[in-house]
Amino acid sequence: MLHIHVDSKKSEWIECANSVFKTFRAYHSEPSIKLLPDLLQKVPIVLYSGEYDLTCNHLATEKMIDSMTWNNQTGFDLGNGTSAPLVPWIVDDEPVGLSRTAHNLTYIFFYNASHMVPYNYAYRSRTMLHEFMQLNSSFNADQTAEYGTVVNMNQPKPRIGKRIILIVLASIIIIIALGGLA
Repeated sequence: MLHIHVDSKKSEWIECANSVFKTFRAYHSEPSIKLLPDLLQKVPIVLYSGEYDLTCNHLATEKMIDSMTWNNQTGFDLGNGTSAPLVPWIVDDEPVGLSRTAHNLTYIFFYNASHMVPYNYAYRSRTMLHEFMQLNSSFNADQTAEYGTVVNMNQPKPRIGKRIILIVLASIIIIIALGGLA
């Protein structure tokens, strides 16, 4: 079973804090590729990379995904001899990257972005999180879908507790992905 060990002591937020960096470098720290398959059985996850990220480059992220087995599939294989399509990721009618989704995992490749995608493109990053969390309340975690898919807005709305859990888990996974792939 996975555990999130959080110190109850409050501290001030610091960008690129050494204590966080040291924690991710700890020898006892599990690599992302070992944690993600178990998490993906239970919750949807989004991973993203910037095209010009020299710290956690997109090629390493894509290779990790391609070699990782989760939900009885390896990579974005759909199990019938085809792979989930790599489709343009569009924000405000502009192609700003590529995305691929299958088996609870979404990967987004941001064009012209560095390691600090949210710094380079704050609006696009927020859009990514809003789409991932399906703030329109129509998300079905078991489906494979492309962004921009028209959905039925009359579907039952999930409870707020599920949204909060998804927001917290998405934030934790992003932090793990950024630090764990370094």
